[in-house]
Amino acid sequence: MEIHGVKRPLIATVEFANSRGVLEAMTSFDLSVADFDIDVPKLVIKNIAEVVQVKSSFQFKK
Repeated sequence: MEIHGVKRPLIATVEFANSRGVLEAMTSFDLSVADFDIDVPKLVIKNIAEVVQVKSSFQFKK
């Protein structure tokens, strides 16, 4: 995974579903803001989690 020019290895489980000719890939994983050197402004630091859950879904159609 690369965010703001910082690369870190990522291992995530991906679930696949096939329905009516549409292939869907779904994943969810946690990212630590500190691992990617993301500076959170002090004004909003209480409102930003240290670990962020990322969810993605992709659909592949013919």
